[in-house]
Amino acid sequence: MISEGKKGDLVFNICKNLGATEYLSGVAGSNYLEDYRKKFDDNKIKITYHDYVDPIYKQRGKQFIEKLSILDLIFNEKNNAKNFI
Repeated sequence: MISEGKKGDLVFNICKNLGATEYLSGVAGSNYLEDYRKKFDDNKIKITYHDYVDPIYKQRGKQFIEKLSILDLIFNEKNNAKNFI
């Protein structure tokens, strides 16, 4: 099953082909997905935006570096890492 289109059309076609009822996107997706809102709504596919905030945890070094791999969290927090996930 191949889905075609660009931007919101491509996302919509993928959702439709997979039988999705909801599409989870980062907040930046609203920059183009809102132009396709009616198409999603008409097909009963809910668009949900998730505004992810990086947790701050103990890291080695003087300054916290955000947006690193989960491996950084696990290596730095060890058994306590599960409390951040």
